[in-house]
Amino acid sequence: MVKKTIEEIAIKLSARSFFPFEEPFQPFVDWAKKCSTMGSSPVRLLVHKEKGLFISFRGALGINEYIESPNNSKISAPHVRKHASLLVQ
Repeated sequence: MVKKTIEEIAIKLSARSFFPFEEPFQPFVDWAKKCSTMGSSPVRLLVHKEKGLFISFRGALGINEYIESPNNSKISAPHVRKHASLLVQ
């Protein structure tokens, strides 16, 4: 159901869908670490500042434009420009 929903959103946005369980495997954890809301715990597990330790990523959308981040700064990291991906939780 999640895959179908993400694929439908991708079609509406003229985007590409990525999933952590399909090849070619994408760097979901690396993408998450670039978000201002994510960090690593002392045992190197990802922790969301509001959702805590139990977080998973079901898919991502690859888009061809810059988007404003929640803290009003442009997303300009090279890996984001290359993949132009927005994580979907």
